Amino acid sequence: MLESGDREYVKAQLLSRVGSDISPRQTFISELPIDIAIQLEEGLAPQVLVERVLVFCEADGWRRSPPALSSLLTALLGNSGRIPELVAKLTVPPGAQATLDPFTTSILDIGLPFLDRSETRKVLRTWLDLMPRQQVMVVEGPSQTGKTYTNDFVRHIVRHVMTTSSDIRTVIVAFDRDQARSVGPLELAKDLVWYISGVVAGAPEYDTNTTAFVKQLVTWVLGEANKAGLKWWFVLDGFRSSHPGEEPGWELRDDTREFLVAFVRGLTNGINAARHRLLLLDFDRAILPLPPGAVGFDRTCPIPHAAVRTVIDSIIAKSASSLDPDAVEADILDGLSSPIAELPELNARLVDLLAEAA
Repeated sequence: MLESGDREYVKAQLLSRVGSDISPRQTFISELPIDIAIQLEEGLAPQVLVERVLVFCEADGWRRSPPALSSLLTALLGNSGRIPELVAKLTVPPGAQATLDPFTTSILDIGLPFLDRSETRKVLRTWLDLMPRQQVMVVEGPSQTGKTYTNDFVRHIVRHVMTTSSDIRTVIVAFDRDQARSVGPLELAKDLVWYISGVVAGAPEYDTNTTAFVKQLVTWVLGEANKAGLKWWFVLDGFRSSHPGEEPGWELRDDTREFLVAFVRGLTNGINAARHRLLLLDFDRAILPLPPGAVGFDRTCPIPHAAVRTVIDSIIAKSASSLDPDAVEADILDGLSSPIAELPELNARLVDLLAEAA
């Protein structure tokens, strides 16, 4: 329901609002529908509690009028900052797109365009199988071609899946390029466990034997993932390993790379193979300890004009507007390359079209 940037803003606002409450859980329970409220476990750290609330509200979607999420934001945050603007957006469902196959739609349930990416769609669909051939996927591509939009697509899929299967959850850990070189295996493992359980107690003690230490960390992370009996889709964004000619400082630490390799081994073995999945954005798949056919792969590329026209026709066909598809296409493609490499600008123009056609 919320785009990544909006979601982070809302999360920060909610955390600021309830962080000092005696019982943040009770604050949320008092403003949520009972069927959502009863899903909130006791004892969660505020940051994890806020994430749980957003996940449950987004899964509930537009079933209520107004939606549970917009009512919650209005009750707890009122007219502060960007909240009125976001509430207005949340109140209006994205239309018929919400009823389409979530894997094939070109407009996500939050109203964000997601074009092409057929291989990503295909592999993630198989992740619903008990033992898919490819439990790990790597997405690579040039800057500004939509790799990070994959995070929004994964959340979109999980929200839809949660309506029929409540045991799938997602953990998305993303670091900026300036942070990537400093992230160590213990920090990464703690981030994963924090988002899984909200508690990071019990982390293995540091061991100067790096190989032994990262194995202990992997056992700890996957052990926490298995405790609740849930299936976790892990997404790691910004953990780029070294490529020839890449910019200085945009690489993984050696011990972090070793942790990720061990994490892949653990995740694809035993009971973990039937439960968990891993998506790596901008990662060198050659270092993964799996046969090539066992790793899904997609490369983001500039978007052909024909794909944009297809989306334009779909948006206009589902609206009551009298917009001229040819004129709309000319406006949206104006000044963009062919094929289109400026994906953020393209998406911004398509979002404007969605609003105009609503």
